[in-house]
Amino acid sequence: MDKKEILADLRRRFGDVTVLYAKDIGVLLSSPSTGAVYELIKRGGLPFPVKPIGGRPAAKIYDVADWLAGDTEPRPKATETKDKATLPTPKYKVGNAMAKAMALLRGQCNFLSQVEAELDKILIANELVAKAKADAKVDAGGNPKKTDGPRIPRSVKKTLKTRSDII
Repeated sequence: MDKKEILADLRRRFGDVTVLYAKDIGVLLSSPSTGAVYELIKRGGLPFPVKPIGGRPAAKIYDVADWLAGDTEPRPKATETKDKATLPTPKYKVGNAMAKAMALLRGQCNFLSQVEAELDKILIANELVAKAKADAKVDAGGNPKKTDGPRIPRSVKKTLKTRSDII
């Protein structure tokens, strides 16, 4: 297709407009969201110029038609167009950030090992208590001890005067 046919097709799809906004560009790129288009615009990833019009990023329909027809030169990446002197300096050095992240990770690992050790102690203590309770229910000969039910403290027995108080 040549540029005139592509331009006519764009006009049929989007009406008699001179600019295409992010939503329209997303339709052309089959993008699921305008957020993805905004991210491409922010990174300078679109092969045609995009400028804000009315506070919204827009591209001339003619530039888009040129690109679709293959009549445009590839645009340099955003990092290639900026001079190094104009790039902002990072707030911290990458090496220091990595060292801080590794130190935090080591601290978290140490904390988790301590938690695991404490949980193991609790598990062992619970197993010992369960074994002691099981042993208490068996006499020296291995026969189950006879129990009359749960033990009621004397103070509770004194307050219960009649059988109707229990029920």
